[in-house]
Amino acid sequence: MSTQVSFSKLEKEFLPHFREQISTSEDIVDVQKYFSHTIKEMLQKAFGKDEIIVNEEDIELTSTAPYYSIKNMGMSIQHIWENSDLKDIIKRFAEVAHKRYLHLQKNPSKTNKKIRR
Repeated sequence: MSTQVSFSKLEKEFLPHFREQISTSEDIVDVQKYFSHTIKEMLQKAFGKDEIIVNEEDIELTSTAPYYSIKNMGMSIQHIWENSDLKDIIKRFAEVAHKRYLHLQKNPSKTNKKIRR
């Protein structure tokens, strides 16, 4: 039996700021941007910046559960990934972002009011 690694401290550290960013996002592009940035930061803190090289473009929201995908994560962290709660934590973050994404998609008038520079 393998040891289960917990990253719940990371979840508690990142979740409040993430929820604030998501709730104030004005369009679906912002939701994707905040999600990918937060997950990238969380993964780098969990594994170390040298061990995991994930770009924000590699992390994206999807329309089906678990509502996210991560490309090019690398095999060096596969053992910890499989034996930790990190997948579930990221899934919870993705569910928050997905709900906001759906809300903004249903209300495009709010998105159209955003001023782009």
